[in-house]
Amino acid sequence: MSVKSTSAADAPPLPSSPLPPSLLLLELSAAIISFIERDIPVWLEGFGIIFPKKSSHVRTRAIEDRLTVRRESRKSICFEKCSELVSFHREQFEGLVETKHITAHIYPQLPAPVRTQLSERELNRSLVKLIASLKDEVVRNGVSRMLADVGDFYALHNRQGDSSADWFAGSDIFIVPHYRRTTHVEPLQQFERPILQNAHEPFEAAFGKPVKVYSHTLPKGENVPATNSRIAVFSILPCEGDKDVHRLIFVSDGVRRASIGASAGGSEFVVQLELSAADRGLYSDMTVPEWPLRMFDIAWKLLLRAPERHLPHGAWVDSGKPLVEERKASTRSRNNPLTGCLATPCSLMKHEQLSHEGPFHFLSIVGLCAEELEFAQTHPIEDLMVFLRHRDFDQITRASRSSVLLRSFFQSAAEEALSASPPQKLEAEGETPLLASA
Repeated sequence: MSVKSTSAADAPPLPSSPLPPSLLLLELSAAIISFIERDIPVWLEGFGIIFPKKSSHVRTRAIEDRLTVRRESRKSICFEKCSELVSFHREQFEGLVETKHITAHIYPQLPAPVRTQLSERELNRSLVKLIASLKDEVVRNGVSRMLADVGDFYALHNRQGDSSADWFAGSDIFIVPHYRRTTHVEPLQQFERPILQNAHEPFEAAFGKPVKVYSHTLPKGENVPATNSRIAVFSILPCEGDKDVHRLIFVSDGVRRASIGASAGGSEFVVQLELSAADRGLYSDMTVPEWPLRMFDIAWKLLLRAPERHLPHGAWVDSGKPLVEERKASTRSRNNPLTGCLATPCSLMKHEQLSHEGPFHFLSIVGLCAEELEFAQTHPIEDLMVFLRHRDFDQITRASRSSVLLRSFFQSAAEEALSASPPQKLEAEGETPLLASA
């Protein structure tokens, strides 16, 4: 499998139009952004609606011994699949613009020589064909970067049914926006950064005392003896709306010492385990599953093999063995076992932490199944991380889940996709090769 990446420069030619496809793509992107800036939603005919999304978040930055905190308001975009407009859409998306409005916006801005060869009606037809090719690419290939200034489109479950119309109807299509604007910032606040005695402290402040602490020996590596680590397990009670789900957070303390003096700082590992009612039935109420400890061992081996012992975001490995023992696995996890691990930025603790051994970051370690590992071998790892994030599995490991790529298809030359961003190859003792993003 591989992902086709189409940019404005190599978009398919549009018949019967003197307007170069690359220019038309740029003009369409600029028009969409212009409407979004004015809070006007845009319907891409036969494909879907791009509309503005406003959010507020707290942004933190670590600067030497200070932590700066500021609340910011931001405007970005969302996408809703829509092949045909009905009254519901017009009511939900007030002021929605269609192809004729996009045409009226673009036409006066075209170079005069182009306007002498291209009527407004012909431009409208060219836009319809361009949007159809965008729709076709994302449905057939799983990814389209044709409107890169606006965002990248992705499709999951794009192989349900027997025709392209069925594929579109069954697809979960979403956008990863490149357009973002900060619309308001509140006054900056500064706080002194604490020097942590251990890596468990911020989690204990957030979630209370750990329900269990393991004294775990991480395996030895080349020129590195076996290392003692304390792994604390924190319990998050089920949410009111999802009482069947229980989450355990495993946090290491001691991994960072392997990277003392490294320019990138050290790391501590975080494994967030989500247990469904079926999973919990395999353990007594007083027992914490121990199989996640193996994920720490796997990540530790990769860390020791990484340059400067710094494990980059997107580093992954297939251990070749199920992470969950078969006797402790549910029926679904036995049929689709997690065998690999992936390192991603930890969303719970994003910024750099200080300790007596030096600065460090928390890394989330998540489990991968066979289909996802196969994808990672031939595709940019960033695309897999996008799909995992869309399903909330870039932070959470659930032993009994299905592959996020189920009933999905991705088509193009893997060599071309990887040559655009050459991966770094690492090897872990006893594991299959690791690919790490730059």
